[in-house]
Order: sequence, then structure tokens, then C-alpha cells
Amino acid sequence: MKEPALHAQQAVPAEMPNAGSALWDRSVCDTLIEQLADLRSTMLAREAELQQALAEVLPSHRDSARNLIHYLCLRAVDLRTLQDQLAWLGLSSLGRSESHVLANLDKVLGLLHRLTARDLGKINRRKSHRASTAVRPCCSTTRWACWGPNQNTAPRASW
Repeated sequence: MKEPALHAQQAVPAEMPNAGSALWDRSVCDTLIEQLADLRSTMLAREAELQQALAEVLPSHRDSARNLIHYLCLRAVDLRTLQDQLAWLGLSSLGRSESHVLANLDKVLGLLHRLTARDLGKINRRKSHRASTAVRPCCSTTRWACWGPNQNTAPRASW
């Protein structure tokens, strides 16, 4: 599996912007686009490598299994500097993207492309959307199996 080229330290601004500086730095955005596109390619390549195993997963859980592959690819690399840069730009740091990994990555990529007026290129939105929509029905089906048709009787977290 090809490791994404996450050389985020090249693009870190020397200091955070002050009131008189630009709100964002084009070179930071361009570098983030490259890094996130590499990460996305790694996720899809790993999914392709595991097609045979995915075929053995129940169809009702296959999209969740794909999402798990994407999540494991996301967590396989140190994203701290990249996440700092995304936060500096006011974008999602992907830290809470567990349930919709590819879709969240695509949203951040889309926003970066908009900031830099770049064409989205080869981002396959349908694939990320399909992966992102399967998690919720799976969870509600599991909840129904555990607690029955009356969801109000399920225990609630009390924090």
C-alpha cells in the first residue's frame, strides 16, 4: 500500500495570521489539496485491494466495511500538522469523520478547491456518497434489533 505523501511541514505558515495578514495562504491550500488527494487515492487503492474480502461481507454491511477501510487508512498516518493547517483555514480537521470518512474528506477537498478556484477533477462524488449513506440505516437496523419497534424504551446516555 502506497503511503500518502504527507509532507505538511513544508506548508506551515511561520506564524498564525494577524489582523493585517491574508485570511488564507494559497500555497497552504495547494499543498493540502495534494496531500488529501494522495490520502484519498490511498483509501480507494486499499479498498480495491480488499475487493475480494468485501465481496464476502453481507451486502447490508458492505458500505460500512468500505468506510472502515477508509477510516483505517486515515488513522494509519500522522495527521497532526495537516489537521492544524485545516483548522487554521477554518475547515474540518477530519478528526470526527469516523462514520463518513470518504465523504468528509471529499467535502474538505471540495472547499479547498473552491478557495483556490481549482477544478475538482477526478473526485468521484457518487462513490463517497454511497459509502457515507450506509452507516445510518445499519445503525438504526441494529438499534431496532436490540430494542424493538419502540425506540423510546432504549436506554439513553446520561451526561
